[in-house]
Amino acid sequence: MKLLTLQFLRGVAAIVVVAYHVHGLITKRASEIGAEHAFWLVENQFVKIGAIGVDVFFILSGFIIFYTSRHSSDLWLYVKKRVVRIYPIWFVAIFFMSVIAILPGTSAVFEWKHVLYSSLLMPHYTDGSLTPFLKVGWTLNYEILFYSLFGICFILTKNKRLELITSIIVCLWIFSDAIDSNLALFALLQNPILFEFVIGGWLARFYLAGFTITKIQMYILLLIALIWLSLFFYSTWLWHYTSLISRAPIAISIFIIAVFYCPIRDCKVPNLFIYLGDASYSIYLFHMFPIMVLSGVFKKIPIVEFLNIPTVIVWGVITFISILFGCIVYSLVERNLNLYMKRFVTK
Repeated sequence: MKLLTLQFLRGVAAIVVVAYHVHGLITKRASEIGAEHAFWLVENQFVKIGAIGVDVFFILSGFIIFYTSRHSSDLWLYVKKRVVRIYPIWFVAIFFMSVIAILPGTSAVFEWKHVLYSSLLMPHYTDGSLTPFLKVGWTLNYEILFYSLFGICFILTKNKRLELITSIIVCLWIFSDAIDSNLALFALLQNPILFEFVIGGWLARFYLAGFTITKIQMYILLLIALIWLSLFFYSTWLWHYTSLISRAPIAISIFIIAVFYCPIRDCKVPNLFIYLGDASYSIYLFHMFPIMVLSGVFKKIPIVEFLNIPTVIVWGVITFISILFGCIVYSLVERNLNLYMKRFVTK
């Protein structure tokens, strides 16, 4: 099964995350770029909603993991597939980040312990922060945690894995919140964002059961998403809550429409978005490198302000360059790595 609408969601999610981070660059270099409007000077809800791409990725991960492993009892095969999917291109990204960190004039700090733990995606504190060496890798810490917990379910049961992983995450969330501990792992367990994986798993269960929605139900879900989106745009109170409350209702509504409303699920998806869906992991990992390089360029050479280029054009161009870089890495590196590593999975 390869639901093309999921590929579309992957591609769009990657794009909105990149656009969100490029806005952060413009905010940081506003004076050098010549950005004067308030929209560019601070993070605002109209760009912060771009973080919804992460929620879509987490729901997708839960959906795919449950769907693809539902008939398997081979724990070793499951582990190999997850390792091959996550780590090889992540190691490449860490290498890129290490090169940047040792260059003269960079603000990144290379510390062996930080780099090693980050490479292995082991949650750890560095200067009081849980952020990995390559910052976007924070989401992978949650991915690996969920994959590990789901691996336990492989050992214990085959038919009740979804019920078991739900119970495990609920219990660990309650337990970690009740225990006063400075362990980095507990900080991850306390984040309700883990439930987005579980939600994705339950949606896969409904999909396998043949569940669909009607046009009226689709419109109701669309209305819920729009109402929640308007609340996010015009009120800041949602900002103070976890993404499970602030953004996930929008992501879940969109996901259900894309997967359970047949006219949309079965519609033809442009090849561009199928490609972007395939490249979404590389786009997510590598889009920050053009942003970091351009941030350093703008700091030393205020070329954008000198040329008087409209800020919105700068936003669009840098977003395009960042996505393009991720696509190049996918086509030249990740895709070939995946083909090479597949032989180790099938052995």
